[in-house]
Amino acid sequence: MKKLMQPIRIVAWSDEMGVWTPVRFQMENSDEERVTVRVEKVLDRYEEKTAGQRVINFRCRSTVYEVIRQYELCYELATCRWYLAKW
Repeated sequence: MKKLMQPIRIVAWSDEMGVWTPVRFQMENSDEERVTVRVEKVLDRYEEKTAGQRVINFRCRSTVYEVIRQYELCYELATCRWYLAKW
């Protein structure tokens, strides 16, 4: 997986306990087109500190252009921003 930290647009929901689950997101591909990716499964969810910032990482799986991809989404708690961390 390649490390990107690319800002993304995302649709996510939280349960009554405040646990976030990403549903789908939009990213720019190499041709600068917006691609919508539906999150099929969240494989892992963990919290860590990166450069002094608390972040929640989501390791996910989706089918993109008929290829199954694993990737990592990152939610930065201090800024409330989502990133595509690894692709």
